[in-house]
Amino acid sequence: MKRLLVVVLLVLAGCDAVEESLQGQAAPLKEPELPNCSRVLTCCANLDARRLMPQSVRDACEGITTPTDRVITTYQQSRAEIAANQSTSAETKAQLTAELRTKTQGSMEPACRCLLEETVGLVSLDDFLSPADCETVTTSGALPDGATCDEIEKNVTDPDAN
Repeated sequence: MKRLLVVVLLVLAGCDAVEESLQGQAAPLKEPELPNCSRVLTCCANLDARRLMPQSVRDACEGITTPTDRVITTYQQSRAEIAANQSTSAETKAQLTAELRTKTQGSMEPACRCLLEETVGLVSLDDFLSPADCETVTTSGALPDGATCDEIEKNVTDPDAN
């Protein structure tokens, strides 16, 4: 069945595009310090660009891309504000940046990892082509002790949760 799917995809999308997706590299991350949050965005964009998204995945992407993008944008803006503060010493800037990174990676990155694992990351070759962008970055975003995905996903999807 997988071979038939690959043959159909080769015919419909062109050999190069499908081979690149099957063996392809993940797109550059929007924010390297938040790899799973970045993967949520690139996975949805990659699937949408290839028109491979079933409606359930399209619905999931619509519900998580805007809040995930907001997480990354807020993180980048906060980091830039720390760096631009002329009245703060380099040592204090480094400390504030480290605190921001630790807090965000400890709360938002696990939530993004859960969102990726439980929604768009579930797309596989059994049903549709799964680009490298949809794979979870397992070295980042481990759940805090005792937390569940249901509890932590609100960090991204509910702006008032934090």
